[in-house]
Amino acid sequence: MDKMKKATNVGISPNYVKDWTIEEAIREMVQNNVDVKEEQQVDGFIEYKEDKGQALIKDYGSGLEMRHLVMGISEKSDDAVGQFGEGLKLALLVFAREHRDIEIWSKGKVIKPVIGYSEEYGTEMISLEVDDLPPHWAESHTGTSIKFDCTKEELDVGKNYFINYYKRSEDDFEWVDKDFTSLPGGKIWVN
Repeated sequence: MDKMKKATNVGISPNYVKDWTIEEAIREMVQNNVDVKEEQQVDGFIEYKEDKGQALIKDYGSGLEMRHLVMGISEKSDDAVGQFGEGLKLALLVFAREHRDIEIWSKGKVIKPVIGYSEEYGTEMISLEVDDLPPHWAESHTGTSIKFDCTKEELDVGKNYFINYYKRSEDDFEWVDKDFTSLPGGKIWVN
């Protein structure tokens, strides 16, 4: 590890949420994007680059603080869908466990999860490698960007948990309470 990078152990075993899939990890990142855009009234987007096999989830909010990567710390409002602040950390774990590249750019930092053996704890754990963004990017980057390897199908499944992104036609449902509750039954849509 070079001088600029420092690894921060987050004390989570790679076996935690072992039944989570990449799609569920993506769901958590989309959740954060939806919450930031709503709470901070900012823009953002989700895009897929077929040629690279990578997705980008971007918001133009205030940015992710390092403290937000500590389990149990969340500054989301009571109205946010993801209130406990654990989803992003667990998504990073899933990507590291699946050996998929993922990195977060925020507040002048690049954050990448790695799984390694901890001599101190005598077990494998997830750590975060934190490096400074190159100066030319640090000056112009705003908000939070999460770039990760996935298929288009995995991204679509992760996005489809949210009505904002659910691919549908108007014949698929009808609103009972506009942008809140829809028919047919069998699924609950939360916006």
